[in-house]
Amino acid sequence: MNELDNFVMQFIAQQRKVLPDTDKQYVNQALYDKFDEIIESVIFKNAPEISLIISCSYQKYSLMIPAKQNSKTKYYLLYDKYLAQHLKMFNAVFLYQKNTEPDLWKFSYQLFSEETYLAKDMLVAFYTAINANALDDFQCKDLLATNENNRWIDIQVDYILAHEVGHWLFRLKQYQKERDSAIIEINEVLEEVYSKYSRKFKDKDYISLLTESIDKIRINGNMLEECFCDSVAYSYIFSRLGDDPPVDKSLDIIKGLLLCLLHTQILSMCNFTVNDEGNYEIVNSIRLSYFRNYIMIFLNSNEYQLLSEMLETTIKEYENKITNIILPIFSTIETRIDNLYDSTEIKEANSIIRSILRGD
Repeated sequence: MNELDNFVMQFIAQQRKVLPDTDKQYVNQALYDKFDEIIESVIFKNAPEISLIISCSYQKYSLMIPAKQNSKTKYYLLYDKYLAQHLKMFNAVFLYQKNTEPDLWKFSYQLFSEETYLAKDMLVAFYTAINANALDDFQCKDLLATNENNRWIDIQVDYILAHEVGHWLFRLKQYQKERDSAIIEINEVLEEVYSKYSRKFKDKDYISLLTESIDKIRINGNMLEECFCDSVAYSYIFSRLGDDPPVDKSLDIIKGLLLCLLHTQILSMCNFTVNDEGNYEIVNSIRLSYFRNYIMIFLNSNEYQLLSEMLETTIKEYENKITNIILPIFSTIETRIDNLYDSTEIKEANSIIRSILRGD
């Protein structure tokens, strides 16, 4: 490890509370191999150096870190494994055939505990952690290691890594011609999505708010970059299938990608509930619409009907098993957190926290 690598590692250690890594070495090695394969698939002449750093923290999300030394820029992809643990749990809940509400209560308290810990609201972090630990173990835990879950999580990790590599490509001057060409096509798809939203909701009371949100998204340009990175990820994943793959295999990959987007949408909602920041609903809805439009290029026209049926069935099942249950849970937990700030309950909560810290 050179001086720049050490500096970046120290920077990450300061920025993230790293959790113990319980994975065996071969698990991390598989991530390095996967990263190398992705880079090899997009590499071009005179590409700047890029390295993978693996972390595991409550921040969950991966990011690209540019670091400059002696007029040269080296890039580091910080991949946070903790997000994959959450995606795998959501996959298991989706696969569970019985009542998912008990598991979603436990998982929701866990998510709130992590988010409030990051926000340095320790009272709420302790309160939600205590509630998460008090509930029964996850009923769906046996579904964490099924073949179906393992297939989906492999696809979802591929997506996360390749998406972040997309951010690297997007920023490179050497890749500007290819990027600008891709952006023209992406922008055409997005404009179609924006128009569809405007037509669909034109008679609704909130159309002015929706139009304002879309205008902001157009101006800041972040949506273009995110969809560019999604395109890089989708293209990489399907390039590994070869020509004319079996339709059931293609649909299973698309289902894994769709679930990943739906899971991250729920995580964004939790973050929004705790921090009251961002515009998660319209942003995630647009990315899902872009996904549905873009993914069709990987199928034959005679497979479009099967794709449409699978998407509709999956989304409906997801709403019934997860979305329609977890959002009211988020709202209830938020109300309980608000009630914590009643003076009497604060005293009780602080008493519990002090007792825990003393080891009583």
